Amino acid sequence: MALTKFATLRGIPAVCISEVIRTSSFYNSGDSIGSWAEVHAFARQVVEEIEQSRDHELLVCDRTVISALAYWRIRVPKPSFSEEQLLAGFVELAKSYVDAYDAVIYLTDQHMTPKRTSSESMTSRS
Repeated sequence: MALTKFATLRGIPAVCISEVIRTSSFYNSGDSIGSWAEVHAFARQVVEEIEQSRDHELLVCDRTVISALAYWRIRVPKPSFSEEQLLAGFVELAKSYVDAYDAVIYLTDQHMTPKRTSSESMTSRS
């Protein structure tokens, strides 16, 4: 990532943390995804950030714990009562944990940005 390279060239120890869920055995096994997989995703995000912060002054994360909670809501649309209580506990934990972030910058990518038609592109230049 360009930001980590920029910081490193200036003597600031920096690392980019990719989306930890991509390497999760829960998500790559083909099994149904449930709340325990979401607990795993949340915990791995926190652990990765804490471990990397020991050796780096700047962490650039592809996702945050808030992302993990948002995905939990999407992937478990009809949680049981106990799953709802579990999620509520993690929401409270996340509220405290987010203070560890100095900044959170939300970016969109080409998959999230609506595509313009050629006539819209021409109109916006006028």
